[in-house]
Amino acid sequence: MEGFDDKEQEKLSKSISEKLTIVREHMAKLTPEKRALITDAITQLEEQMSVLKEKQKLGTITEQEQKLMDGTVKKLIEVVSTMKDMQLLLHNSMEKKAVAYYHEMKKKAEEGDEAAKKIYEELKPLYHASLKENNKGSEN
Repeated sequence: MEGFDDKEQEKLSKSISEKLTIVREHMAKLTPEKRALITDAITQLEEQMSVLKEKQKLGTITEQEQKLMDGTVKKLIEVVSTMKDMQLLLHNSMEKKAVAYYHEMKKKAEEGDEAAKKIYEELKPLYHASLKENNKGSEN
């Protein structure tokens, strides 16, 4: 990947991988009932935050309510940041696997494998479009 040296990428990858492992472990343990509870808790949190924001606008929010709101916002920012990190890691991992698959099919197609040739021909325009898209992003 451009813009990352190997040590930076390895450090980020390891950190996110550890977080992702923890998330996967917890998600695997979640029953549909627990997921419903989490969804309900998020809904309640949104409602409470809405009430607190309204009180803040009206100037009737207490110091304790303001601290609660600030703490909640801080935690939500941390969660969003972690999720974005995980998203980047997953995207990077998927991109690497897709490129490896493309090159493997290309190699097999060049060796005469007809099934690989069909797959390679389907992947070729997608691969080149991806390269163009990545170059656009690096220019901006």
